[in-house]
Amino acid sequence: MVLPRANNLAEHIADKLALAIVTGQWPVGARLPSLQTLATEHATTVPTVQRALAALEARSLVSGRRGSGFTVLDPEDQAGPEVLALLILNARTCPNRATKALADLLELRRWIAAGLLRKFQRGIPAPLFARFEEAMERFRTAVETDADTRTIASLEHDLLRALVRAARQSAALAVINVLDSVMQQNADLHEVFYASPRSTLRLWEGIDTALREPERLADLARGFENLLESFDAHL
Repeated sequence: MVLPRANNLAEHIADKLALAIVTGQWPVGARLPSLQTLATEHATTVPTVQRALAALEARSLVSGRRGSGFTVLDPEDQAGPEVLALLILNARTCPNRATKALADLLELRRWIAAGLLRKFQRGIPAPLFARFEEAMERFRTAVETDADTRTIASLEHDLLRALVRAARQSAALAVINVLDSVMQQNADLHEVFYASPRSTLRLWEGIDTALREPERLADLARGFENLLESFDAHL
């Protein structure tokens, strides 16, 4: 089992319980064991379990009611993108769900990239474009000098963040940050995504060109989304 990096025992327990929920070990509508039972199972104290369950409630994975305990919610309807990250990180435990979660994240990435290009049809402010160009140069240098895949992954997400900030789309940052977190914690994904880093670089060079020709961005966005879809299909 692979879990996101937890800072304390309560977070670690919350991650384990979250995985049990998203993989269906506890079906929607099921009631979780009592606090004392969970504390015994995890060799900890009731207050620690209470903090773990509060974290699950914050993720919209359970609903707590005084005197009635905690009930499992539908993770597909209620939970946020961190659930996708949890599934992907545990691909060996739930391969079908993990594959779908990764496909969903990649599709969201395509929508974000194409949508941002369309948003820039009226141009991009010079200071924000300069930040994108700086990030682009760092990414290009890393690829051309054969940097390790973890570095390349991190720099590509810096590029996406630069675009999102230029478009002032804070919600899109949440998706990008989830994908970045997944990538940083799973070395296998690095190797899959960046088996051909120069192909990825060419994609970004296409974006760079498009941003310099705002009058053509709508057409370029459609072509770029199709190109990304073809690229993702080979992962």
